[in-house]
Amino acid sequence: MQWISKKPILSDIQPRVDANTYGKDLKVGFDNDTVFENGDLAIVSGAENFLQTVKTHLMVSNLEYDWGLKEYLPTTTDDQEEFDFNCEELANYLVSDPKIGNTINSLTRLSFDGEVYEVELTADGIDGLATIKFHF
Repeated sequence: MQWISKKPILSDIQPRVDANTYGKDLKVGFDNDTVFENGDLAIVSGAENFLQTVKTHLMVSNLEYDWGLKEYLPTTTDDQEEFDFNCEELANYLVSDPKIGNTINSLTRLSFDGEVYEVELTADGIDGLATIKFHF
């Protein structure tokens, strides 16, 4: 299923934070597993770290951490109206999140095929659309 925003769901959190100013962190993969490169732990920084932070927010339960949003991910693949409603609710949570909403400008698209999510967003410091993919 796919949701495409009919009206912009925008963040109004101030001050804004450029994605390129995000520090460094360990890189996690598609399934939230630790990534190694050349035998060493891989590192992300800047905009790549920001996108990983968004992905982590989406993959973590709010029962584990109060900032987790996993419970808000749409899981239906047979009811477009429910899927659209859940996506709009999730988009509003993301743009108002105090940890990442000051960098996200808008959520534009979310798709789910029953196994893989794909989230498209715009953010301060990132030219064009950024896409985040992860397993459910």
